[in-house]
Amino acid sequence: MKALLLALVATTVAAQPACDKPVYLTFDTGHMGVAPLIAETLKRHNARATFFIASEPTLTGGTTLDETWAPWWRERVA
Repeated sequence: MKALLLALVATTVAAQPACDKPVYLTFDTGHMGVAPLIAETLKRHNARATFFIASEPTLTGGTTLDETWAPWWRERVA
């Protein structure tokens, strides 16, 4: 089901003409499980983004703003 949904979205997006207006998306990364995937997708499409973050518990037992995630956040700033 997930693969079918992704294929449908990809086909729909590919069929649309280029957009020169801003697009606003929100993702609740919460535990940071999907944050790397989102960041990689944005990078691949050369899309700029603003992250609004809060210190939330992560899957690894820390928080989104602890030293474990500091290098990851620094990469996003560049």
